[in-house]
Amino acid sequence: MSLASGVIKLAAIRMGDLIQTAPAVQPAVEAPGGYIPPHLRSKDAPQALPTFTDKEFPSMAAAPVAKKTNINFKEMMKAQEEKEKEEQARAASENTERQQMIDDGWVFLSLKDAKKIAQRW
Repeated sequence: MSLASGVIKLAAIRMGDLIQTAPAVQPAVEAPGGYIPPHLRSKDAPQALPTFTDKEFPSMAAAPVAKKTNINFKEMMKAQEEKEKEEQARAASENTERQQMIDDGWVFLSLKDAKKIAQRW
C-alpha cells in the first residue's frame, strides 16, 4: 500500500527523550519584592517568608453593636396617622376628580375587560 504524497507519518516518541532535549531554564531575575513563579525560583536563593498583619484578615469576633437609639412610639404613631390621613385625602380627591370626569361624559374602561373589548373591534 502506498501513502499519498501529502500524508505525514507519525512515529512513537519516548517522553524521556523530550525531557533530555528540553532547553535549559534561564536563571530567574528576581524582582524586588515581587512574585516569582515557582518554576523561575532558584534553589540557592533564600526564601523570604511572607509577613501578615491583622489588617489582612477579617475579625472573627462579633461586630461592635451600635448604641440603640430611643424610639418614641407616640411620635411614630402620630406620623403614621398623618400619613394615613394624607393618603385618604389623596384618594378622596381622586374619587371626586373621577366622579367629575364621569359627570362630564368620560368613560373608564376596566383593564380586566381589555381582551374582550379588543376582540369585539
